[in-house]
Amino acid sequence: MANLAQLLAWRFGAGVRALLAVNRRTLELRDAYREAGIKFEMHATGLLIAARSRAGLAPVRRRLPASCGEPDQLDRESLVTLEPALDRRNVEAGLHARVEGYVRPEDFCPVC
Repeated sequence: MANLAQLLAWRFGAGVRALLAVNRRTLELRDAYREAGIKFEMHATGLLIAARSRAGLAPVRRRLPASCGEPDQLDRESLVTLEPALDRRNVEAGLHARVEGYVRPEDFCPVC
């Protein structure tokens, strides 16, 4: 079972590293699109990360890029208030990176 846990931790870490690599220039490109006058719908709700334990947040916090700023540390009640779909029995803590947001992808797809 320890080998499975190590493998899953490695795969999770690899996934996080890949996601960070893909998004390395996202904020820079978003700003460039705005400056170029490209119209798109933007929502700056932030990135919410939920964890079953406080200890589970440590590896995620270490991997957050500096562009995310310093995320807010959330307790169970604050986390469930921000995302009511979470089951308060299964989460203990979370992080809220306020710099993050999302756009409507169809705004960038002329045939959608």
